[in-house]
Order: sequence, then structure tokens, then C-alpha cells
Amino acid sequence: MHLRTYLRLSSLGCAFLIALSGLAGCDDSSNKQTSDGGQDSGRDGGDVQADGSTVDGSADGGDDASTPRVPHVLVLNDSPADELADNGDPAGQLVAALEAADIVAVNAGYYPEWDGATPSLTDVDVVVWFEGSYYGETIMETMDSALQAFVNGGGTLVRTEWGGYSIDEEATGINTMMPTFYDGGYAYSSTWSADMASHPYLSGITFPFATLSGHSYMVTTENAVTIASLTNNESEPVTTPAVTEKAFGAGKVIHVNHDVLYTIDTLEPELLKLFVNIANASIAD
Repeated sequence: MHLRTYLRLSSLGCAFLIALSGLAGCDDSSNKQTSDGGQDSGRDGGDVQADGSTVDGSADGGDDASTPRVPHVLVLNDSPADELADNGDPAGQLVAALEAADIVAVNAGYYPEWDGATPSLTDVDVVVWFEGSYYGETIMETMDSALQAFVNGGGTLVRTEWGGYSIDEEATGINTMMPTFYDGGYAYSSTWSADMASHPYLSGITFPFATLSGHSYMVTTENAVTIASLTNNESEPVTTPAVTEKAFGAGKVIHVNHDVLYTIDTLEPELLKLFVNIANASIAD
């Protein structure tokens, strides 16, 4: 499908703890409670302390107690490199905002060209999959299976408006893992409001706020949670989910009902803050 027209088509490793007094084994399990009340991420082989720092449980030169754990985010863009000048570069804008917030971010390029392996999802906490200028493009089977395994294994996947708009009843693979589905209709320009004002994803964002970006009319799927809503600014206003979340396996999928840079040229500060908050929350769970 091509560019849309105006009509809009801790655990200490799991093996052994060696002490001078003896040898003790422990079961292999992730997300184990540590002695200081922290949660082990299960990703780097060491304990995660209550303040978010880690103590390396191996001899690989990894994290220590003085190094706070930071989120790792992989961003998939919605245009090929040779069209970014015309279509805008949402991945570039988001990576800059994430790095300014001391979050490790990698731009993996145009999403149909990503094979799910390079860049790797190893140590990644959040994948942001932009679909704005181009949407519904065929993806590699390796990308599909990698994202399914990523979410089921505890990762957070964020998809944008067209990720929901382009999915129909024939969806398979990663497209079946959505908190919303398209309900018919779309609009431009809206006002966003908080359904769950104290939710960590919304921290530091002032509601309500207005945007000129486009959105689709969406309906939540079973067990999905609506965190924020939007109401279009038309003569007969329609309110629809703006930020929704649903658990799949050990992870979650978040839908952000925003058409990225299809309508606007620069991602709003509120949207960038939302993504920063999602990244930070991903290592606090």
C-alpha cells in the first residue's frame, strides 16, 4: 500500500551464588524479587535494585551498583531513507527526544526493510513502530516472528494510528496483537484528554491538549485499557481511544492513535513525552 491520498484510504543469573561459606543453587526464573525489594529484569544477569540500578551477577564486565539501568528503545521509521526529506523523519525526531532524556535509542530504518535481527532486539525494552507516511506495507516473516517473540517475552511494542487502521479480520501474526481495531471513519484535529490521569505514561503531560494530527475511530479489544482519549473538533464531535494498552504474554502492545507526520511536520512535545514515559515505565514494571 502506498502513500495515502487526501481522501485517506534478582535473579543473579540463574545458576549459583558462590560465597566463602559455601555453595547455593537457585532456580532459573526472571523477574525475581531481590533481597533489597528491587525487581530483577532478567536481561543482564544481575539484580535490579529498588532505585533502578543493577548489580552485575556475572563476570562479563556488565552493570554495577553505580550504573542506573536505562531503557533501550528501537524505533522503526515509516518512510525509506530517500523519502525522508519529503515525508518527514519521525524516527529521527523521536530518537533525539529519547536521547535527550538519557534513554538509549536506535533508529532501525524503514520498517519493511527490517529483518527482526539487525539491529538486534537483544536488551531492547520498547519497540516503536511508526506507520504514518506509509502503512500496511508487507513486512518480513522474520520481523513478524521477532516482534511476536519480543512481546510474549516481556517487551513493549508501540504502534501508531495506521497500524490499527490497516488491520482487518484477515490479520495474522503480530497484527492480531492489538488493543484496538478500526471502527470506520477518521478525522483531523482533535483534543486529547486523560482517562487515567495518574498513569505513568501521562506523567508531566498537561491535559487537555490540542493537535492537528489525524486519527481513526477505534474500538478497544477485550481486556484492553484506555489510558487517554481524543475528541475530534468537528461539528459533530466523536470521542475515541487515543492511548490504549493490552497485555500479551509477558509483554504488552500500546496503540497511539496519531498519524505521526502525515498531517503535521513536527511531533508535538506531548507526544514525545508520552514515548519517553512509556520507555521509562518499561523498566519500572
